[in-house]
Amino acid sequence: MKKRPLCGRRLGALVGMGAAAALTLSLSSIIATPAHADTTQPSDKYKAMVAENYWADLTWYTDASGMHRYVPTPLVDYFKTSRLAWSDDLKHEFYTPGYPDLGIAAGDKADANITDFVTNFMGGYSLDLPHKEPSDPALNHWQGGKQWNPYGFNYKTDVLTTDPKTDYNIRGDIQEHGESSTDVVKHKVNDLVDLDLTIDMDMFKKMRNTQLLAIINSEFPAYYTMLNNLPENGVARSDGELVFVFDLPKGLEVTKSTTYTIKGIDDVELTATQENNDRRLIVKARLQPHGTDGVEPLKNLYARIQNLKTVTLSVNDLRVTSTVARDQDSTVVAHAYGAHEYVSSSSNDAIINKDYASVQNDDLHWYARLPLVFAAKQNDAGRDVTTPADKPNLMTYTFRVDAPAVNTVTFVSDGKNYASAQVEQDDTIDSDSLTAESMPANPTKDGYTFKAWNTKQDGTGDSFDGSTVVTGDMTVYAIYEKVPVAPQNDTPKQPTSTTKVKPTGALPKTGDSTSSQLTLASGLVAGILLTGIALRRRVN
Repeated sequence: MKKRPLCGRRLGALVGMGAAAALTLSLSSIIATPAHADTTQPSDKYKAMVAENYWADLTWYTDASGMHRYVPTPLVDYFKTSRLAWSDDLKHEFYTPGYPDLGIAAGDKADANITDFVTNFMGGYSLDLPHKEPSDPALNHWQGGKQWNPYGFNYKTDVLTTDPKTDYNIRGDIQEHGESSTDVVKHKVNDLVDLDLTIDMDMFKKMRNTQLLAIINSEFPAYYTMLNNLPENGVARSDGELVFVFDLPKGLEVTKSTTYTIKGIDDVELTATQENNDRRLIVKARLQPHGTDGVEPLKNLYARIQNLKTVTLSVNDLRVTSTVARDQDSTVVAHAYGAHEYVSSSSNDAIINKDYASVQNDDLHWYARLPLVFAAKQNDAGRDVTTPADKPNLMTYTFRVDAPAVNTVTFVSDGKNYASAQVEQDDTIDSDSLTAESMPANPTKDGYTFKAWNTKQDGTGDSFDGSTVVTGDMTVYAIYEKVPVAPQNDTPKQPTSTTKVKPTGALPKTGDSTSSQLTLASGLVAGILLTGIALRRRVN
């Protein structure tokens, strides 16, 4: 396959164009086709290119750099803040029908364009074909006529294939951690759900690698690209962002304990926001700058690209709440978007000083800002069994909460049925969806204080309240404590006062209490006198 001649700055436009346009430009002296008079609005041509796209939320985007294309709506903020916005090199009139914008243009025509583009244009750089050696030894990077492949790409695994059956899309899949990717997962209210959204970055890597081979292996590459050995000595600036979007069904909620982790890519900053009344969760992974002031060796950038395989965002601890639909499927629709771009030049000063205008537009120099944007499609292996037949590219995860059996809790107080409440099985009175059912008011009993409800009448069972999980019909009993009786007053009574009776001359009558007291007193006095007389006699 003969390689198409490319030259200088013109390649900045060619590497992102469709097959027909690319071939036209490569065989002519036209550097770029004229731009639309008004690129602030998409033409009918552009609208037709995305008309069949249902898996991505797209927005027509333009900015001061000259960019004008459809991009995923969640990436608009990225392009507004791109660290490469200073590079005014995107004014060429082209829309990439599949390459490098993967999954943006849609339909059979777009798929055919990308296949033709790779097979007829990029294919020459996807194969290790013979290359003419330049006469100047200082410029000869094609020793023995072999293609210039400074980073040692494997032509079978690391670059684009020219097989027309190749799928030139970035694919992804969403599944619950540890569960089948295709089946409907059964859940209950209050379950926690961990979701993994994975995208395969292999096609991204292959396109970036083939792009570099096309830049440095064109028939007439820029003079200073060869002389200064751009792959070994060149520098670059880069920026990019991955965006993961989850449209959540009612009853699957983000909580304070929800966390986010990403694997497969380093040096990113994660941020999470919610929209559409919290039904849409958006997690962004913004690439952080590399090198000194954002300038790094081009070979370091490509070394990171080689390490890209799959990228997985995990969202942990989503909660199934009582508002979830019962006896029907609940589906999460996921989207994965990405933007990556870098600036490269045969002049390192242009990159370091952010001065793209300093690079002359001729065959001696090279300069380009190379954006790559994608919207991932669902892979075949993980397609959900509930995915609509007419929308096979949607990434979905589906779970189901069956309506539980309803149990009765009977409340018994002092041997009589006091109240009853309905509660969903394996749930609680306070948290189930039967909002009209609640715990009864505490009962009363004379002389007692209500203590608690218990599963046994004597109070030796388990306590029961509105947060107790009910697994079947059950009876609970009111447990009381006797109200203690207040102690009586133990202060001794005062003795009753007695009125003394004055003695009279009359003798007391028999039975008269007064006379009895006088008789007793007289006897005591006589005894004392007799005792005194006897003691005197003993002494004498």
